[in-house]
Amino acid sequence: MISSSKEIDFDRLRTLLSSDTLVKKYIEKFIDHTPIHFMQLCNAIKEYNLEGIKVAAHSLRTQFEYLNHIRAIEMLRYFEDVVDKESIKGDRVELRLSEFEHIFSQTLTEMKKRNKDMS
Repeated sequence: MISSSKEIDFDRLRTLLSSDTLVKKYIEKFIDHTPIHFMQLCNAIKEYNLEGIKVAAHSLRTQFEYLNHIRAIEMLRYFEDVVDKESIKGDRVELRLSEFEHIFSQTLTEMKKRNKDMS
């Protein structure tokens, strides 16, 4: 079943992890760790820290790949590509960060809801 947001594929997550117990553990780790990586991404962009952007975006992208969250994956690849081009200054990057913040917030809310439902 794909979540109501149609962005998170919980069936894929269950298939990858092979049990509801592991899915619940993954969701708990997502809830605990991805906000840290998100803040690292935000700070790295504000500081024009190219290596920090690449590391945070890659960490986040890996987590969103487990969820098969295509929009988030594409946005995080954008941040990795921007670093490769060393063109992180400008309104476009700030706009993309704002868009990703919205996606991240929705995903985190959905994950918290799913975690509660699994308890």
